[in-house]
Amino acid sequence: MIFGRRKPNSKKMTPDDLKTVDAEQKTDTTQPVADDAPTAAPADECASDAAAAADECAEPSECEVLRDRLLRLQADFDNYRKRMLRERQEIILRANEDLLEALLTPLDHMDRAVAVMNGSVRADDPCLQGILLVRSELKSTLERFGLKSVAASGEVFDPELHEALGLLPASGEMVEGQVAAEVRAGYTLNGRLLRAAQVMVAGAPAEPEAPASDEAGE
Repeated sequence: MIFGRRKPNSKKMTPDDLKTVDAEQKTDTTQPVADDAPTAAPADECASDAAAAADECAEPSECEVLRDRLLRLQADFDNYRKRMLRERQEIILRANEDLLEALLTPLDHMDRAVAVMNGSVRADDPCLQGILLVRSELKSTLERFGLKSVAASGEVFDPELHEALGLLPASGEMVEGQVAAEVRAGYTLNGRLLRAAQVMVAGAPAEPEAPASDEAGE
């Protein structure tokens, strides 16, 4: 049995079919072709992005801001701690100042008693020795708390340390403006004046008296 080659199904196209195919081809050619390449950004948009990036680089980071705040807070706390310690020391010194200033009065009385007894009793007098011992113990105790005597006799008058009660004529090697005598001792406490020394200041030397003229026989 012999098989022949099968002829392809050839159908003739009608004029209407030709019009349909032509319309489809025109429709395909009018559609826009998609462009796979990325669209370029406008120039002003690129410039704004660059400016924003520069601002972000110029501004400090959050970590740097927090670190700066921490350093400032630590410095403030350190200053506060030092100020509180200084104020506490000043309060303690102020309390001691009131107490020590009150104890200066008995010390003055002992100084006057010793000055009077030195010229009226013997040096080995038991009463004088007792006063000297108590005076020495009291003064050494006050000195442990920062009390110090103000130099007066023979020093140049200092209005910051001395209180002038009057003038005395300068004599001998004493010069004008020098402390001639100390009436009451002065003291400082931890470098600050607690009580000024009351003194007599040397003034101008006394002028020598003119010799009396001998008018007898005239």
